[in-house]
Amino acid sequence: VALDARKRARQLRSERMARNEFLEQQAEKRRLESELRHKREIERRMHPKTYEDFEVLYSELEAWRQNETMRIKESGFDEETKHGALRQLLHKETKLLQT
Repeated sequence: VALDARKRARQLRSERMARNEFLEQQAEKRRLESELRHKREIERRMHPKTYEDFEVLYSELEAWRQNETMRIKESGFDEETKHGALRQLLHKETKLLQT
């Protein structure tokens, strides 16, 4: 009986170690895949090549422009200051599109 219990305990430890090792490998695999996706995404933004790459950049630029425009309009500045800020925003957007 004691021999069977020791065998069973050894088997359970071995299974637990194998399961833990498998889970660690899976976690490492997910981490590496995530890192690779992140690097690819940075590369797509730095050196766009496909239509989709450019669409992502243009949509992000448009979202940024809308947020900045809303922030300027809701700033409470006088009209002349708002107009100047909007002009600066247009200039910055133009520069970003040229790069």
